[in-house]
Amino acid sequence: MHTVSERKQGRRSAEEAEKTKKALLFVAGELFSELGYKRVSLRLISEKAGVSHSLLRYHFGSKEKIWQHISDDLYQYFRDYFQHIVSILPEGLPANIQLYKLMNRVLACSLNDPRAVRFLADAVRQDKKMVNYFLEPSVQTNEVLENLVRQFKQSYPKSPITGRTLRWQTTMYSHSATTLRPLLQHMFEKKSDTEALFAHWQQFNQLLVLQLHIDEKDIERPKALTDLIVPAPTEYV
Repeated sequence: MHTVSERKQGRRSAEEAEKTKKALLFVAGELFSELGYKRVSLRLISEKAGVSHSLLRYHFGSKEKIWQHISDDLYQYFRDYFQHIVSILPEGLPANIQLYKLMNRVLACSLNDPRAVRFLADAVRQDKKMVNYFLEPSVQTNEVLENLVRQFKQSYPKSPITGRTLRWQTTMYSHSATTLRPLLQHMFEKKSDTEALFAHWQQFNQLLVLQLHIDEKDIERPKALTDLIVPAPTEYV
């Protein structure tokens, strides 16, 4: 039998290994988002993380496995984040207002931190196997969103809105702001990148107002994009 000391040491070792893995995934995620999958090597990840190449292989085996871990974590993170946002909204809000506030905050998060959408955009440029791996969980139902859409449809049965259309619109607005960032200030005639991003969000806000039948009194009018950022309970890699 193992002694108490040995069991404690085993737990510490397991915790340290998990901490190391998370740190490696964070570094790899930053590199994939910034440079793209093809330009990132295991050696570059190990150098940036300050660990040996052999340790990286020990934990993950290959660059593709690292990418898959990050993909899985991102999917779970955003499922949890949707739930978290809805859970902190005032009780008793109609479904259309909950949907409105939810999607506005999801976009604000993505505009504030575009790493996830960069990772997604790079994924679709890779080989079909990787694209399919990334897309496979996304075709599953987001229960939080779909439940709200079902409630919304009870009041507005003729609305064409679905959970997928809302997710797609949010993805488009997030992706366009990231890939066309140098053009934002020109298109919205703003002096700063921050002002242009906020104007971009305001356009999305107006679209949701029309689609979700939001009354004038319920329209959100933040002074800055940061007013809408909901801190997540956990960080993603």
